[in-house]
Amino acid sequence: MFRATRAEIDLDAIGQNLAWIRGVAPGCALYAMVKANAYGHGLVEVARAAAVAKVDGFGVALVEEGIVLRDAGIELPVVVLNGLYGNGHREVLERDLVPVVYREADLVAFEAAVRATGRSTPLGVHLKLDTGMSRLGCDEREFRKLVEGIESSPGLRLAGVMTHLSAGEDPAEDDFSMEQIQRFGAMVDWVRSRGHAPWIHAANSGALVRLPPSRFDLLRAGLLVYGIDPSGKANADLRPAMRWVSSVAMVHELSPGDSVGYNRTFRAPRSMRVGTIPMGYGDGYLRSGSNRAKALVGGQLCPVVGRISMDLLTVDLSSVPGAGVGDEAVLLGAQGGECITAHDLGAWAGTSAYEVVTNLSARVRRVHRATTTGEVDGG
Repeated sequence: MFRATRAEIDLDAIGQNLAWIRGVAPGCALYAMVKANAYGHGLVEVARAAAVAKVDGFGVALVEEGIVLRDAGIELPVVVLNGLYGNGHREVLERDLVPVVYREADLVAFEAAVRATGRSTPLGVHLKLDTGMSRLGCDEREFRKLVEGIESSPGLRLAGVMTHLSAGEDPAEDDFSMEQIQRFGAMVDWVRSRGHAPWIHAANSGALVRLPPSRFDLLRAGLLVYGIDPSGKANADLRPAMRWVSSVAMVHELSPGDSVGYNRTFRAPRSMRVGTIPMGYGDGYLRSGSNRAKALVGGQLCPVVGRISMDLLTVDLSSVPGAGVGDEAVLLGAQGGECITAHDLGAWAGTSAYEVVTNLSARVRRVHRATTTGEVDGG
């Protein structure tokens, strides 16, 4: 490869994290959320590792993501969480994906697709109740209508009932989270009173650790799968699966007053050495971390100086006087006794760990590693 910049993905960590999550709620089914290219980690590679780790199924946002999994030979259940199908209802059936529904029009379209394909068994659908996100999902009145619509259709069955919590990781919002859970629980009781026994799921990564009442019988684990606690707290039981690595491409000796990068946002206060690293916002490294973020070189935290550009960033090498061209630079992950977490990068850039990892662009080479399969380059 022409440049050293890469994302190293530890697939063994994926398995370890899934085992820990299962231990939190051993009586629950566990679905790994692999939307957005498995949070930047590589959709197919992560799904295969999770399947080896005996996950029960997967969650994706888009039908297209589910198709990629099916084309890769993944046979476990795949739930399409966003419920946006366009004219693709028939392909959802043909690809054996599990649709989430919250609109009557989609229920009608899936019923028609079942008839058109001559499917011999009812299609299982998951209904989504909006309990306070005000984003996707239906209210209680529409939810009841959808359940009744499924009951009257020989081609459909109620396979799941779900909601999404707004702030499950935030103790300050526990009262609201419990309101959501209670609203959801009331509708679950109503569904069960009508003789249905669907999967019930509300717990995302933040909630499944902190709020046992949210767990019901299926967990939707996202950020935790990748070794990141949504709360931002250190969790020794989790193993971060991603490490961003590059190298020092050039070293400059600056005199006082010399500037670095576009628009001269950094000017050297003294004589100093800076190193250029071939990673920038075109790779998904957030530009808002300019003059705030840090990288690891020689086991030392080196401040980013100057404006992060599309392809490059520059760091202050004052703390590592022996650093030179070719030395490893770590943008995310551990080096020596220091570590930069996704939450660190998020704080420096004014955003979340979710955005940090999912923002990694396709031009950054992923290198997937596992003890059983060795090293595999992937996209």
